[in-house]
Amino acid sequence: MDIFHLVKAAILGLIEGATEFIPVSSTGHLILAQKWLALAGEKQKAFEVFIQLGAILAVVWLYRRKLWSVLTGLRADPRARQLAVNLVVGTLPVHRRRAADAALGRGPPRESRSRWAWRSRSAAWRSW
Repeated sequence: MDIFHLVKAAILGLIEGATEFIPVSSTGHLILAQKWLALAGEKQKAFEVFIQLGAILAVVWLYRRKLWSVLTGLRADPRARQLAVNLVVGTLPVHRRRAADAALGRGPPRESRSRWAWRSRSAAWRSW
């Protein structure tokens, strides 16, 4: 493994970690950093998907007790039900877009930079 690739991966990891919990676009910062570091290609796009997956899993781990209490309290706790409804409603635009693309037989949207990334996101939504 080339040391420069490891340094670039570490830089991208730091950027993702630093921007994930503040109200700015961590994806936007990753895109800017990739341009600055002259990173491109399918492997780089796959790396971007996985580095963001790591950030998502970190958030899930951080809030695991809260998520568990919501899941176990859906029947009895009105606050848990309201949170679940808010999460579903908040993701409806994404589901609607994906369903419309599938119904119209369209492939990945233009803003999707990688067919591999599109397939992995589609698989994630199907399993959800």
